Parts: sequence; C-alpha cells; structure tokens
Amino acid sequence: MKHLFALPLFMLSSLVMAQNNYVAKSANASLLGTDYQLVATGATISGPLTAGGNSYIDPTSTRTSTEIKRMVYQYETEKREVPLKLLQQQVKFTQQEAERSPFRTNVLLIGAALLLLLGGSLSAWLLNQSKLHRVGEAQKLRKQIAHDLHDDVGSTLSSISMLSGYTNILLSQNQPESAQKMVQKIYTDARQILESIDEIIWTINPDNDTLHRIALRLQEYAQPLMESKNITFSFQMDAGLEEAPISMEVRRNLYLISKEAINNLIKYSQATQATICFEKKDGQLQVLIEDNGRGFVVDGPSQRNGQANMRQRAVSLGGTLAIESITGQGTRLQLIMNP
Repeated sequence: MKHLFALPLFMLSSLVMAQNNYVAKSANASLLGTDYQLVATGATISGPLTAGGNSYIDPTSTRTSTEIKRMVYQYETEKREVPLKLLQQQVKFTQQEAERSPFRTNVLLIGAALLLLLGGSLSAWLLNQSKLHRVGEAQKLRKQIAHDLHDDVGSTLSSISMLSGYTNILLSQNQPESAQKMVQKIYTDARQILESIDEIIWTINPDNDTLHRIALRLQEYAQPLMESKNITFSFQMDAGLEEAPISMEVRRNLYLISKEAINNLIKYSQATQATICFEKKDGQLQVLIEDNGRGFVVDGPSQRNGQANMRQRAVSLGGTLAIESITGQGTRLQLIMNP
C-alpha cells in the first residue's frame, strides 16, 4: 500500500515547484509588457508586445499551466482510486474466506465424526473387556466353589457317613463308650461342614467386598476362641478401611491367611495376650497378628500347620508375608499387600 501514497506526495512537490516557476515568469512578463520598446523598421512602439494585433502568450507558461492541471487531475484521480482499491481488496478477501469456509466446515464435521467413531469403538472395546473379565471371574469363582465343596464338604460328609456306620457296629457290639466318641467326631465334622458352607456363602456375597467387613469377620471368628483360652485379645482397625473395596479373590485369600494364623495361635502359642491389627500405610494394607506366647523356630520343624500355604496365598495377592518368632517371647506375623 506504500506505493499508492508515495506517488501523490511526489506529484505535490512537483506541483509546488511548477507553480513557483509560473509565478516568477508571469511577473517578469508583466514587467516587460508594461513599458518597453521594440525596434522594428526604426519605429518605437510603446505598450504591450503584440504579434499580428494579438497579445503575446508565453509558451512556457502555457505548458506549465497544462502540466499543473494534468498533475492535479492525476492526483485527484488516484486519491479517489485508493479507497476503491482498498474496497476491492476487501471484497476479494471476503470472497476467498467464503470459499474456504465450506472446506473448513467439512473438515470439522469429518473430524467430529471420526472422534465419535473412535470414542464409540473405544467404549465398545472397554465394555467387551469388562464383560470378558466378569465372565472370567465368574468361571474362576465356580471352579473355586466346586473345589472347596469337593475338598471340605465332600470329604467331611464321606467321613461322617463312615463314622455313622462304624457307630452302629459299636452299638451292636455293646461298646457305648467307643460309640460316644464316634458320635462326638460326627458332631465335630458336621460343625466343620456348616462353617465351610458359611464361609463359601460369605465369600461370594458382594455385600462383603470391603476390608471393613473382612476385618469384622475375623474379629467375630477370633473373639470366642481367645476367650476359650483365657487370652487377652486386642483388635484394632484403621478407620480408613470402612469403605475400602476389595475383590472376592483377595478377600478370600486374606481371610484364609488370617484364619490359619489365628488357629495356630490358639493351638500352639500358650499366649496370654494377642493382638490383631488392620491398618493402611502408604497406600498398602498391613495385617498384623502377634502374641506373647512361647514362640518357635521359624525355619525349623514345627507343629504349626499351613505356613507354606499362607506364603503361597500371600504371593497370589501380590504381597509379602513375614513371620518372626523368638523362643519364649512370642510370634509376630505381618502381611503387606496392595488392596
């Protein structure tokens, strides 16, 4: 746009110079025409210079005036053309933008459609994965229930059936004392079956999928056992565990590890004090079971059962199980895992 305004400024300067020259020449011509003598054929002529009876006009002045008029006209024309050119450029720019607008709209629509398609595909994939995960968990649960029923309930029922037949034989042989022992064994096995079925039902109940519920379950299990052995029992639970969710598999393994530790404490520790603590530290669940009993050699032979199973279950939970025991000072079991 600079060249459009530079030209009129140059023309103005030329116009000013031409006007000054014209004024100077006009003044000189006026002075010469007022009073001069022209010697022609020896006569003296007074008055303005004439040629053929007409007034004499300086050709230079005429050309200057014409040039000035031409330059002024050109300047005025270009001055009017500047807004017109600006308007034309604005119209051209508007037309170009209008031509681009449908293309941009189409690009945006295509992009939005692709995003919706991608989002729908991702949602469908996630739903399918979630469904497959639920189906896998259901199948795993069915296999686990079948396994538990076969190992615990099935074997115990077989034992009850055999003991019942043997009891009849003892009664027929008039051996009431031996028969009474068999009846007591049948009662114990039947109670064990009830506990096993109760644990299976509790495990598959979704209302128990919190750390708070499993902690309460273990407290209810341990409290009467501790009282039967005159053990002062302390149970502690972090308040942050009240609504902490936990999967069925984790809940089951955690319950079985803690239950085995409690059973060993009751049977072998000869303790007078025992503590069970559930707490959450640094995003991890820590379960502590300790007593002040007689202790044992951890790596040596022991009457305590299930240590290998407890460690294996801890590994399946992605956690660690540490067992510390000092003879005469007690035992400390600590499970650390990600809930």
